[in-house]
Amino acid sequence: MWWDVLPIHGRPDLPERTEFDSEVLLVLQRLLTIPHDACRESALHGLGHWSIYYPNVADTIDEFLSHCPDMRHELVAYAKSAKTVVL
Repeated sequence: MWWDVLPIHGRPDLPERTEFDSEVLLVLQRLLTIPHDACRESALHGLGHWSIYYPNVADTIDEFLSHCPDMRHELVAYAKSAKTVVL
């Protein structure tokens, strides 16, 4: 996936990257609202990569899961793994 080859990642240690990182995380959060599994899977994949740098990503994923009770079991499992693991 794109997130596996994109040469950027979260940089909470660099104050000059705060705004950029916030925007990336916001875009990923917004992608979760698109009712299409491929979009959601990509967003979850990106969040999984960034969860190492920003532990609050788990809260974003939990909120997403709470609003999608009828989602496919496989995507729910993928979302849960994105909270703690680089996918």
